[in-house]
Amino acid sequence: MLAALTFALAICALAAAPEVQVGSAPRPAESGDSTQGVRKTGVIRGRITSVDTGKPLRRAQVRLASEDEFLGTPRTVSTSIDGRYEFRDVVPGRYTLRVERSGYLALTYGQRRPGEQGRPLEIAEKEVADKVDFALPRMSVISGHVLDDLGEPIAGVTVWVLQARYLQGRRQLAATGANTTTDITGRYRLLSLPPGDYAVMATTRETWPHESDPKQVFGYATTYFPGTSTAVQARRIKLDVAQEASGIDFILVAGVTANVRGTATSASGMCSSTRRTASLASNVTTSSSSTSGS
Repeated sequence: MLAALTFALAICALAAAPEVQVGSAPRPAESGDSTQGVRKTGVIRGRITSVDTGKPLRRAQVRLASEDEFLGTPRTVSTSIDGRYEFRDVVPGRYTLRVERSGYLALTYGQRRPGEQGRPLEIAEKEVADKVDFALPRMSVISGHVLDDLGEPIAGVTVWVLQARYLQGRRQLAATGANTTTDITGRYRLLSLPPGDYAVMATTRETWPHESDPKQVFGYATTYFPGTSTAVQARRIKLDVAQEASGIDFILVAGVTANVRGTATSASGMCSSTRRTASLASNVTTSSSSTSGS
């Protein structure tokens, strides 16, 4: 009798116990911060204007990038009609901010003028970096005409911008990468140049035979402004910010061409397995010289 009563009380206790689902985990307490453990993003915004006019520049390309791959891929936005731009949801970190616009020199955040070193823009959590503004200077330009030895305009001539640099322990004229080609009027324009001292060089492969001796071929030497085939005699052109140096006209130096042949060898001095004679240079004007200069 006593055993039956004890069993009945145990059954009642089990019926009154709260229901527990097998395999379920207790639900954590609600937190007031739903983004706990996630870094809060920031905002970068500003305005792009022109140095010389102060007016806003629309369609300027603003690029935000970082060397830290965890901060995401580079992003680019265009400025509005009032020159404004904005980056939202910027993960905290260090960034490079660069602005480009056709007709203007590109600037990186921290630069006051082209050629200076930029600096990173650091964004903290929930920071709103307002008024990250840029004033872009207009690009500098060198323009002029290239003429042949008879004073006629010549098309298809490649015109290069050079600057004096130390290469292999000596000061030489080296190409900056800026180049263009003359049009049918012989005119050229070298764009997007930062302030500095420059030389201008023209080259062409155009040749023509001698009137009485077709085997004798003439061509043009590499020619430097104001019309010399010697680099040390090249005249320097000084450019300030937003300046156009126009009227840089010069005549190509004509001369007799020559073919130069030789044998190509490996670094150890051995000829290649085919032992073929290779043409190392052809149609080289004999009056041309190297680009080393002071």
